[in-house]
Amino acid sequence: MFTDLETERLFLECIGYDDAEFFYKKFSTDEVNQYLFDVEPFSSVEEAQEWIGFYVESEPRNQHRWIIVLKENGETGCAGDRRRYRASHKQPAKLAVYRPCFK
Repeated sequence: MFTDLETERLFLECIGYDDAEFFYKKFSTDEVNQYLFDVEPFSSVEEAQEWIGFYVESEPRNQHRWIIVLKENGETGCAGDRRRYRASHKQPAKLAVYRPCFK
């Protein structure tokens, strides 16, 4: 259902368990977490691995996260597919890009 994506400027790579350190570093800060509504700040890499499990478990699923890589400089960030919130928030499906993840 979800795959890696590529545009002229970006690579969007599906997350996996090997990305736990990346998400621990990004999602353990208040600066990033003020924009998230589906995760509390991580206090360990193991917590990040558990959270990743939610996104990589078997299909079908209605949520996903990607690591975004800017081709021009290799800068990384993250994005999430928010379709799982559409019904509860009466919003159209959209891709949420977490700008504070880019550092």
